[in-house]
Amino acid sequence: MEKYCFSFEKLVAWQKSRELSKQVYLVTRKYPKDELFGLVSQMRRSSMSVSYNLAEGSSRLSIKDQAHFYQISYSSLTELLCQVILSLDLEYIDPATYDRLRDKIGELSVYINKLHNSRLPSTTSTTSTPSTNSTPSTNSTISTSSTNSTSSTPSSVIPILRSAGNQRYANAGCH
Repeated sequence: MEKYCFSFEKLVAWQKSRELSKQVYLVTRKYPKDELFGLVSQMRRSSMSVSYNLAEGSSRLSIKDQAHFYQISYSSLTELLCQVILSLDLEYIDPATYDRLRDKIGELSVYINKLHNSRLPSTTSTTSTPSTNSTPSTNSTISTSSTNSTSSTPSSVIPILRSAGNQRYANAGCH
């Protein structure tokens, strides 16, 4: 019998967020014990929130709800970046670990932006949008604006975290 895959399991963004969460768990095992209920707990929750909100967003029937959960996922990702920066500042991680995590966060931000922006009505993108399985660009923002808007302010601008990474990640286990 063929294994059923839920829609979120097929999302490259979710697959990458799953790998990032795994890395966060492995890295935070080495943090001081007095951070177990502080920074360690918060980093783990932030990383899992990215995955959870991608999964929940993909199950929503309303495009507006989907975009909302993808935005929450992105916000959790930026929260995680802040915690990674603090970890470097406190010397809980070395610069190489910081660079590796930051690259993964930056790459994932591109995929989440793509999902979010694909749910917005009538958009004009200022950058090319990568296909679901392509390597993301490292542009600093993706800006979308409604063609019906009278304002010159974009209806959605989500900053993209720069990514130097171009790595392949393990599949979630289904095809």
